[in-house]
Amino acid sequence: MTRLKISVPARALTGAACCICSLALLAGCAKKGAGDEGLAPADPQVAANLVMLSRELRRALPALNRSTNFNDFIAVSHVEAPPPPTGQKYAISKKWKIILVDAK
Repeated sequence: MTRLKISVPARALTGAACCICSLALLAGCAKKGAGDEGLAPADPQVAANLVMLSRELRRALPALNRSTNFNDFIAVSHVEAPPPPTGQKYAISKKWKIILVDAK
């Protein structure tokens, strides 16, 4: 049995290595949906609302079908969410918690 020897030009390896490194960097720097922490609530009542909404989110997870849309969560869970602080809105984080984000 003879061995097959494949030779690849060094320049091709360098280009491939650059492509792989670039893809790895882009994957690591990709913009996430809602951040994991969100905005810190200044009002203790708002913080309590976030905890309550997060608890209800975990109860509604089976019916959400992996949707990370806050409005879908409200529709499925039938929870009446208190209004968020002015200029902010509710969102679902990657860790499946309700957080506050800028309304922009």
